[in-house]
Amino acid sequence: TGPREIIRDGLDGVLVPPEDTDKLADAMRRLMDDKKLRDNMSLAAKQIVERFGEEKVMRLWETLIGKLIKS
Repeated sequence: TGPREIIRDGLDGVLVPPEDTDKLADAMRRLMDDKKLRDNMSLAAKQIVERFGEEKVMRLWETLIGKLIKS
């Protein structure tokens, strides 16, 4: 878990299995060879701030704490 919770593989980043150097090299090669893919991922990655920015996360915490207080 962790990166998979934040990165959407192929959309705003690349996920490869831990310690799989062959898949990592393939992913890096694909990104180096495809400017459009890099540009698209770069734009999509900026949306991560919207999904995990301070305001959004604080609202989620406030909602959770509010529910816990009521129960």
